[in-house]
Amino acid sequence: MVLNGLGFVGQRLYLFPDFFKNISTERLFGDGITKEDLNQYAIGETLDRIINNPSKRKKWLDFYLKLL
Repeated sequence: MVLNGLGFVGQRLYLFPDFFKNISTERLFGDGITKEDLNQYAIGETLDRIINNPSKRKKWLDFYLKLL
């Protein structure tokens, strides 16, 4: 999400599983997380939860601004 948001990857949400096709998601995110788990619905729901929770939104914004 961060890479996509910064413009390094210009993919739509439905293409996120393709982004992870050559990446070991279990190693990156933990056991049991597959490429198929990181689909448009999971990413969209995560973004919705961040936006709808003020404390998470503030933390995400602070993190995102530090990257810029």
